[in-house]
Amino acid sequence: MKMHNHSHFNIAAVERDTGLGKDTLRVWERRYGFPAPLRDENSERVYTQADLDKIRLVQRLMYQGHRPGKIMHLDVISLLAMLNLPQHQPQATSIAQAEIVQLLKSHRTIELKNYLRNLLLEQGLANFVMDTLVMMNRQVGDAWMCGQIAIFEEHAYSEQVVALLRLAIAQISTIGPTSPKVLLTTLPGEQHSLGLLMSEVLLTLEGATCVNLGAQMPVSEINAAVRAHQADILCLSYSAAFPKNLCLQSLTELQQLLPATLAIWVGGQGIPRTKLPDGINYVRTLAEIATTVQAWRGR
Repeated sequence: MKMHNHSHFNIAAVERDTGLGKDTLRVWERRYGFPAPLRDENSERVYTQADLDKIRLVQRLMYQGHRPGKIMHLDVISLLAMLNLPQHQPQATSIAQAEIVQLLKSHRTIELKNYLRNLLLEQGLANFVMDTLVMMNRQVGDAWMCGQIAIFEEHAYSEQVVALLRLAIAQISTIGPTSPKVLLTTLPGEQHSLGLLMSEVLLTLEGATCVNLGAQMPVSEINAAVRAHQADILCLSYSAAFPKNLCLQSLTELQQLLPATLAIWVGGQGIPRTKLPDGINYVRTLAEIATTVQAWRGR
């Protein structure tokens, strides 16, 4: 990682730290005037620690549904005041948050694994994914934003969740191929894939056959995969960090390439509030997956 005086970062370092693509950072700079990086001796963008801290705050607020144009101009104190921090949550939620964060901070990997597994066994797979994991993902993200945990600790949490969910999917009993066949992925620049895996769990519980391609799949490859797997449904996830104009552009492009019989489902905080192209099904929450599958079968 290229750093300058241990407190300055190039654009690649900011991308790795935050998960925001370089193009997104440049769009923010051009459209909103933030971030406003310095330039090094080679005229390359250089970001300060203060830039990085504010980018993280903006990112978290966007995950909560705030629009970038409304928050980019605010200072850090104002942004912090807008965050729904853990201390404002119900007591039971705060206790759970304190426990997961403490496990991450103390690096008790085996205890973390057992803690997550026990929650799954107690609550059942669907409730664990729709309720506990949604809450816990937000809490871990907030803990990182508040400086309670480091990036490697947040990644350790994600890897434990991924391993647990993949094992759970493998243990779901199915008899032969089941429909619909669903292909799940994200577009280039969208690195967040945990939501895809959580969706895959719930789709599999509904009897769907899932092909998870992971994150950042080019449009041409999505088209090839849909046809190779003879998929019935394409599921795409968009986080709040994904530019909304690119979301609409990519959906229009995909519709032109993909078979007319293919259903396209989208979800995530990055879906624009404007009208989506005809034929695109917006699945607003994980809880809607079951009824959306049933509606597809009904048609």
